[in-house]
Amino acid sequence: MTTPKVLRIVRPYQTQVEFIAAESWAIQKDGIIAVGEPELPIGTLVRCEIGLASGLQLIRVEGEVEGYAPAKGARPGGPKLRVRRVTPSSKDFILTVLRARRASLRPISGGSEGESKPVEVVVAAEAAVLAPPPPKSEARKALSNRPVSELVRPPNRDQLLEQLRERARSRPIPINSRPDLPKP
Repeated sequence: MTTPKVLRIVRPYQTQVEFIAAESWAIQKDGIIAVGEPELPIGTLVRCEIGLASGLQLIRVEGEVEGYAPAKGARPGGPKLRVRRVTPSSKDFILTVLRARRASLRPISGGSEGESKPVEVVVAAEAAVLAPPPPKSEARKALSNRPVSELVRPPNRDQLLEQLRERARSRPIPINSRPDLPKP
């Protein structure tokens, strides 16, 4: 199995709303465009992380390159990634982006279908980000309503914690597994 190429993309926005208003076009249900990245060979396995200048991490996905989207007007180009794996928080954010884009494309009085103004996109993005999460399934509702049992400390808690700390100290940490540390 090949090691995926890691793309850490930082977009120049401070909030999710700004990102959605400016770059929702780059997010699809089953793929994303790695905006601003150089062209990669088709089939390249990629792990892509998209964050904001404010430090907020928006998307972490793994996929493969299926082509290249060239720059078009004010929109920069980048590799098109077919998403294969996605974190739960990334999936939630992608669904938020899709809801915001769908809401911004609805016709309003005086506008034609497909015509979207920046203000409409921002309003739709704010509504999507601030909207309550979708309703839980019946199974999840049942689990969330069960009584919470009291946690009991094991009698040898300190000994167990010291064993875990010693194990953590004895293992080397791969450089790529700690995104919070600067690269050498």
